Amino acid sequence: MMLLKRLVDNTGVVQMEMAFRPTPENEVWQADVACVSVARDAATGDDEYLMGSPELVVEVLSPSNTMDEILDRQGMCLANGCVSFWTVDPKRQILMVTTPDRKTIVFDRQSVVALPEPLNGSIEIAKVFSD
Repeated sequence: MMLLKRLVDNTGVVQMEMAFRPTPENEVWQADVACVSVARDAATGDDEYLMGSPELVVEVLSPSNTMDEILDRQGMCLANGCVSFWTVDPKRQILMVTTPDRKTIVFDRQSVVALPEPLNGSIEIAKVFSD
């Protein structure tokens, strides 16, 4: 989250455990880390949840996650406004980036990943896994 916050400047809002409703029919979901544009954040009332998925959703794999759950979450997010869905695998120290066309690229510790709008710049993957 801190790596993303440094790159957002005034174009986006980065938050841990960001609550949102992918569709009006869905219950409230939470992303481990997410980024949404300032305009969408401002349009969401203080007592409301973000409607649609954040532009960037980051999910960190843990023993309690199944790949089915992650893929279901990924599909729902990408179908409802998410432009980049990141799955962080701490065990393998990789980052999987999936786009709405369902293309996934796997980045390892030696890689650098470009950030989607509204973020600018890129992140060295090794920094994601550093203590």
